[in-house]
Amino acid sequence: MGQYSVTVTMSGATVQALYQSGYFLNAFGVVRSSDHAASPVVWMQSQSYMQNTVLTWTGDLQGYLSASSLVVGGRISVGFSEPMSLGQLLTVNNGSGVVSDSGVPNSISILNSSTTPFVTGLVQGSSPNVGPICALPLYGQGLQIIQPVPSIFLMMSTISQTPGTVVVRSTGPGMLFSLSDSAQRTVSYDINQGWSAGGMVWAQNVPANAPLSPLLTGYSTSLASSAFRMQKLLNTEI
Repeated sequence: MGQYSVTVTMSGATVQALYQSGYFLNAFGVVRSSDHAASPVVWMQSQSYMQNTVLTWTGDLQGYLSASSLVVGGRISVGFSEPMSLGQLLTVNNGSGVVSDSGVPNSISILNSSTTPFVTGLVQGSSPNVGPICALPLYGQGLQIIQPVPSIFLMMSTISQTPGTVVVRSTGPGMLFSLSDSAQRTVSYDINQGWSAGGMVWAQNVPANAPLSPLLTGYSTSLASSAFRMQKLLNTEI
């Protein structure tokens, strides 16, 4: 899935002010999904920022299962995960699963063949920057289809939200920007002026307290239709 990097530049005065106020730099991944109930999850959080802070990660994907409750402010603990590629299907049974090539193209499909409910989603990245980027309910006999989007959302916040925390509103100023046409981006942050990408069309400023689910885990009618067709086919085969 490739290698990505983002450089965040800040003045010395901004870095000092951020440390004094206890700000955290938060990163979120972006997906489209077949379920309105999909929620964003804090992917990475750090206070190790400098005047030039470089975030790097890979697009490696894993489908995961969790027994955690899907509630705002709750933390998703990954209980099982399996490396996956686009177009593959993870068939779940009794808390584990088997990957096959029977999924929806350009997406990750996760099917629950049991009657036990789970939370599911995608883990993205490779060590040490690895963690869940979304959380969806996976009910008994249910199917979720998730499409990763080459974008990232960065947010400065004084609230400590550990990776895996379900967050549906921004807790500070943020910026959403696409990496669809470039795997490297450079943006800036100022303690008073906020985020800037020099007016580039691939960047979107997001104010504090903005709803994040539509931006980061947006519902896709096409993926929902694909999920319906796949479940109908599976029921026919049974």
